[in-house]
Amino acid sequence: MIKQLGEQYELKRKLSNDSAGDLKKILEAMKNYKSSKEEVEEKGLKGITITADLEKSKNILEAIETNIGFDSKTGLIKYGVGNSDLYSSPNASLGLLYYVLGEQQKSNEIKNSIETNIGFDSKTGLIKAGVGNSDLYSSPNASLGFLYYVLGEQQKSNEIKNSIETNIGFDSKTGLIKAWVGDSNLWTHSNASLGLLYYVLGEQQKSNKIKNSIETNIGFDSKTGLIKYGVGNSDLYSSSNASLGFLYYILGEQQKSKGIKNSIETNIGFDSKTGLIKAGIENSNLCTHPNASLGLLYACEKFKEILEGKR
Repeated sequence: MIKQLGEQYELKRKLSNDSAGDLKKILEAMKNYKSSKEEVEEKGLKGITITADLEKSKNILEAIETNIGFDSKTGLIKYGVGNSDLYSSPNASLGLLYYVLGEQQKSNEIKNSIETNIGFDSKTGLIKAGVGNSDLYSSPNASLGFLYYVLGEQQKSNEIKNSIETNIGFDSKTGLIKAWVGDSNLWTHSNASLGLLYYVLGEQQKSNKIKNSIETNIGFDSKTGLIKYGVGNSDLYSSSNASLGFLYYILGEQQKSKGIKNSIETNIGFDSKTGLIKAGIENSNLCTHPNASLGLLYACEKFKEILEGKR
């Protein structure tokens, strides 16, 4: 804050005859004072410090719960408004969001439900894409690996990382991770998610290398400054950009992270009724994954503090 409690308070005028009353007003004003800066801090959410962006993160979490909701049988979050499919990626991202916002029990419950109700491929050890969908994607596995790490299961986190590298693999020309087993598409979100997993597992050089390859081989939209969806695909989606913004922040490139966050808000925008971020430019679907990803971007400062404390 610009002026912390406990600093000497310099009176701007003389006290009136009611000195005690004036002093009481001054002390009350000091107590209630908040900086006009975006980084103003408040206390709340199970005792953690709340910044303006963390408050946005909390609001997104509440909008996901209220407007999208959970499957009553499995406890998994649904794919989006009007879509009850149950996928690994949005659930892993939501688990991470719960964790950073102080809801570790809910984070564990989602992790357990992913394992129980979606499950792993017996050959590769990779998590399946969703209930009734046995495709093996990079992105949900990297996100689940990240979730394992923050919940203290580092061995599982390393095993998933190794399986992504071995069973999905990289494109030899760009160095980008492929989208899923048996597919050679190169997507931003898959790579940003893997970059984050590398970072938490102490492989910062690999994390930086992926970030550089995303910039070089996928690239940005010249009008909005948003990252494109993937190699050969210029669609502009919230989830891809939020994940890259999170990676930028974790790697110390806060200005780039803030630029992406601002561009998501400005160029993609929120649904006025639910407060959820839209899926992308010219795509007004309201899905869990992009919203959980944006919530994580809003909470990236707090997340980095947590990660540094684990090292």
